[in-house]
Amino acid sequence: MTTDSVHSAGGMAFEVSFDDDHERPKSAVPKRLSKLMDKKDCKRQISSESLDAKQKQAEERRKELEKCRLERIHARQEDCRKLAQQVELLLDQDAKRHGVEGTENIKAMSKKEAARVIHNVAEDFSKLGCDVKQDFKQLSK
Repeated sequence: MTTDSVHSAGGMAFEVSFDDDHERPKSAVPKRLSKLMDKKDCKRQISSESLDAKQKQAEERRKELEKCRLERIHARQEDCRKLAQQVELLLDQDAKRHGVEGTENIKAMSKKEAARVIHNVAEDFSKLGCDVKQDFKQLSK
């Protein structure tokens, strides 16, 4: 690099020229960048065996997730079935109380027992709603 200076009435001017013969020395690569470059080089060296192993692991994870989902679905179905039985029992009691035909064979339930069943239905329905809401959150992930 060479510089020439010129004096004038308003100040001083410099002309800077870079010679191609004198190249600037290259600075060392920062450690963090060199680590990232090393990681990229490692990632590029992927063998078919490692790809097959990764695909097998991913397939196992998918199967495990599907199994968990099916278990949750079956649990929710069982909860719904139990809830439906309790509601059906309450509807039958209501029909008997109103004197609907065909309810002669239904055993009358005490008020205390009916209150317990109603309380259980409310709790089970609330729990089922929370469980379904949690399932939807997990699905959206």
